[in-house]
Amino acid sequence: MSSLQVLVQHPLYRQLLKFATQADAREKVLRLLQYLVRLVRSVVFRRALSLSPEWVRLLPELQTQFTLARKPLRALKPLAHLNAFSACVSDELADPVLRTAEAVKQAGLVLFFSLDVVQWLKLLGVLGGRGVNERAGRLGVVQHAGEYASAAWCLALAGGLVKNGRQAQVLAARRWAKGPREPGQTKPASAGATAAPAALSADTVLRDAVKNALDMVIALNLYCKLGLGDGVVGACGVATSVLGLQDLWNAAR
Repeated sequence: MSSLQVLVQHPLYRQLLKFATQADAREKVLRLLQYLVRLVRSVVFRRALSLSPEWVRLLPELQTQFTLARKPLRALKPLAHLNAFSACVSDELADPVLRTAEAVKQAGLVLFFSLDVVQWLKLLGVLGGRGVNERAGRLGVVQHAGEYASAAWCLALAGGLVKNGRQAQVLAARRWAKGPREPGQTKPASAGATAAPAALSADTVLRDAVKNALDMVIALNLYCKLGLGDGVVGACGVATSVLGLQDLWNAAR
C-alpha cells in the first residue's frame, strides 16, 4: 500500500474530508475568521499598536470579505429550518414547552436567514442598487432588512434559551427521580422526566445555552444598538464559532 493510500484511508483524513465538504463547516470557518479579525482590530486599537497603513486598510476589508463570503453559503438555510419548523409543529407527543420553544427558534431562523438573503442581494446591487430594481429597493422590508434580521435572530435565540432552561429542568427531574429513596417511599413520575431524549446530557445543554447566550449578546448589540465594542462582540463571535466548529467536527466522525 502506497503512502498516498495510507493517507487517504486514515480516519483523521476521512473526518477532515467529510468536515470540509459541508457547507455549514465552511460557513463557520468564515464566521470564525470574520469575528477573529474584528477582535484583532479591537486589540490593535486598544493597545495602540503601530501597523503599516496597508494593514490598517486590510483588516476592515478582510472583515467585509469574510462577511460577504458567508452569504451564499447560507442562502438555502431557510429551507432546512422551515422543514425543522414543520416537523416540530407536527410532533404532538413532544413536551409542550420544548415544542413551543423549538418552534419559536426555527421560525426565527427561517425569518433571519430569509432576510439575510435580502441583505446579500442588496450588497450585490440586485435589490435597490446600481439602478437595478430600484422599486423593490424602496420596500420597507428591503430597506430595514438588517434590523428585521437582528430581531428575528433575537427571537430564535430567545426560543433556544427557553428550550435550554426546560431541558435543564428535565435533567433535574430525571436526577431526582433516580435519586436514593427511603424504605417504602415512592417518587411520583415527573412529566419532565420523559420530556426530552434520553441521550440528553447536562454538558450538552450547558454548551448550547452558552452559545445561545453569547450569540444573544451579538444579536442584541445589533438590534438594540447597545454600543458594545469590537472586543466584546469579536470575543463572543469567536467563542460561539469555535463551539459550533467543534460540534460539526465531532459530527463528521
